[in-house]
This record gives sequence, structure tokens and C-alpha cells, in this order.
Amino acid sequence: EHSTMSSEPFPVSPVWDAPHACWHESYPAGIAPQIEFEPQRVEQLLLNAAKLFPQRVALRYFSTNWTYRELVSQVQRVAGHLASLGVRAGDRVLMVLPNCPEFVALWFAAHWIGAEVVPANPLLAAPELAALARKCQVKVAVGIDVKMKALAEMTQHTFIPVLIIVSLSPHLPLHYRAVYWLQKLKQGRLQIGERTLSLGYDELVRSGHWLDRPALHDADQPAALQPTGGTTGTPKRSEEHTSELQ
Repeated sequence: EHSTMSSEPFPVSPVWDAPHACWHESYPAGIAPQIEFEPQRVEQLLLNAAKLFPQRVALRYFSTNWTYRELVSQVQRVAGHLASLGVRAGDRVLMVLPNCPEFVALWFAAHWIGAEVVPANPLLAAPELAALARKCQVKVAVGIDVKMKALAEMTQHTFIPVLIIVSLSPHLPLHYRAVYWLQKLKQGRLQIGERTLSLGYDELVRSGHWLDRPALHDADQPAALQPTGGTTGTPKRSEEHTSELQ
């Protein structure tokens, strides 16, 4: 007799009479061919994971290792500061970042307050970023300090209320850190739009702001506006809902 596996915090129900598919033959004995689960927002999935595995490493990046508990703490602090700056549910956050710990924390922090993420390639030029920011009505932009020239130029012609600057230096070994700083120096002094408030990511974490619980619970709300258009086409928006990211 099969169990229903309905315990929290990841309630799922096995479907034993699901239509047969060839890959089901490779499943171990006792594994249901299909499961059903209630859609949840991605930030709730993170909270669930932190509840089950608080001390387990959630993220590894060079010398950085964040447990699920530490990741949730970063998210709560960043979300709290964003909320204090007036970022609300439905606002858009343009994230021009490579894969890094701050991308993960900011992604969840944006969803924590109900904002929508607009991820963008750090190699995009200023006119492309500006067009994307205007099309998505972006309220916050995030960039990496060694590739900030295009974003800074964008803020001179397109009003972005908040610009967050991320540095990968704290995660890197010393021999990489020196090269990283040389690359940052080569970029020269940045000219950011006069009406744009610029903040370092560390300022968000150290500010003392805190948002304990996520603002939304509806998994059908928009979560991300994914630019798409290939390598040569103009980026177009593809809307994704939280339930589609689960």
C-alpha cells in the first residue's frame, strides 16, 4: 500500500494511475510516475527549504558558502531595505548580473516584496539597457562594479530611481581579487544620473532594515519579465508567473 506523502512543508501527492510513459520504466520501485502539488511562490519554497535544512549549504561560490538560514537572512535584509526605498509589489527590478550569490539574494528579495525581476545580460550596451528599462518601467537596476559603464550611462538618459552596485571581490581568493580590482580601475570614474540613488549591495545588508515574511502568497502573480530575442534581435518581454518557476 502506497503512502500519500502529504506532510509539510513540501506537500505532494503521488499519482499512481498516471498515463504510462517510457521513462517511468527507469524509476525505482515505490516511486510514483507522477506527483501533484500545490503551486507556491519561489520565496515560500526558499523558506520551506530553510525550515527543513537550516544548516545545509544552499550556495557555493569561490570562498563563499551560505547556508539556507544565511541566505534567508540576506534576503530578509535586502528586501527590508528595498521596501524602505519605496519598492512595492508590481515594481520591476532590472538585474544586470552574472551568476553570483548577490543575484540569488536579490532575486528572492525582489519576490519577497512582490516585485518582478527583469534579468539582463551584463554585455548589453547602454542603448539596449535603456530600451529594456523603459519598456519594463524599471524602478531599480542592479549591476556588477566591473561592468557598470553601460548601466551608469543608461541612468544619464533614462530615469532609474535606485541603482545597486554589486562587487564580487569579497568572494574571491586574494590572487583573483587583485586582477578584479585592476579591471575595476580600468573602467574609470562612473557618471551616474543626478537623480539616481546609488547604493552598494553591502549597504543593503548592513542597513538594519528587515522584512520578516514575504508580502504575497498568490503564485499566479507575475514574477519575471524574461527578455528574449536571440543574440542579434531586440530583446522582447516574456512574462513568467511564480507557479511556472516552481
